[in-house]
Amino acid sequence: MRRILTLLAILAPATLLATTGGPDSSGVILSDSDEADGPPHGLLDLSAGTVLSLSDDGTQTISLPFDFSWYGTDYDEVTVSNNGALFFDGAESAPLTDCAGGSGTWSGVAAFGDDLGVGEVTWQTLGRYPHRVFAVEWLAPH
Repeated sequence: MRRILTLLAILAPATLLATTGGPDSSGVILSDSDEADGPPHGLLDLSAGTVLSLSDDGTQTISLPFDFSWYGTDYDEVTVSNNGALFFDGAESAPLTDCAGGSGTWSGVAAFGDDLGVGEVTWQTLGRYPHRVFAVEWLAPH
């Protein structure tokens, strides 16, 4: 049986989902969907998505279907790591030793931030303009 790991951070125009915290130095406040006033959440079906062929510690850059604003910079692509992270700048295969926002040189979302090994990584764009999301799912190796 496969253990399913699903990305908590789904990219959508002008939307940011993550764990509770902040505000950070840019004034961004993050809230957990488990909190009473947190953002809604649900399961997404990515069965029609694109499966990436990533080796252990592999990455692949994907063009986003819309511009995504991340800390004041608009991005039209994201680099997906098989280790549970999305990178906008300074892609690395394992962000564990260098946290974003610290002294690091990368910027992105570390949904799991762990050496997951070689599993299956799937991405898909869901919804219709202007209500679209870019979602990534990691399936751990069995």
